[in-house]
Amino acid sequence: MRARAVLVPLLIVAAAALPARTPAAAGQRALADAELVHISLHGKNLHAGQRVKVSIDVRNAGAAPLPPVPVVLTVGGRPYAEWTLPRELAPGEQVTWGTTFAGARGMHLLVATVDPLDDALEANKGNNSAFINVGVGERKPPFPWVGVAFGALFFLMGLGAGGLLRLSPKARPRRPRARRPVRPAEAKGGK
Repeated sequence: MRARAVLVPLLIVAAAALPARTPAAAGQRALADAELVHISLHGKNLHAGQRVKVSIDVRNAGAAPLPPVPVVLTVGGRPYAEWTLPRELAPGEQVTWGTTFAGARGMHLLVATVDPLDDALEANKGNNSAFINVGVGERKPPFPWVGVAFGALFFLMGLGAGGLLRLSPKARPRRPRARRPVRPAEAKGGK
């Protein structure tokens, strides 16, 4: 009986020293939580072939360190880019990954997923993905009058070349000289 009386106060003191709402206090193991916080596109009025920056923010929302896990970006369900966290993330720590996107004309669904193979033991696996819908328009010329400007330039160059050709004596076609009619008396050597 005496042994029980000694153990009970020690357990009460040990439990009081722990924080009130930690998983360890509740008898659970502390877990990491890879959370894909945000995916954003830097650019407006996208045109086919135009490259824009995509930013992906990943945070460890758990109570334990998050090991380096992959982050995958898919476009229309197909893998587009992949990156692995550079190091273990401490609880509450956040990192940003950037890549570029250049799409064809139409609508594109960009989905970013952290830890897609469920390698890390996590508290919440429902916050591992985020998506953004991107519309890409038809490519427009950088300046609407480019064709007109080049046409005018070639026209002026043609005028300049024509003017130079007119001034050059070798380039001018020679006109035949008008011959003076020969009289029969002059042809025989007489007067």
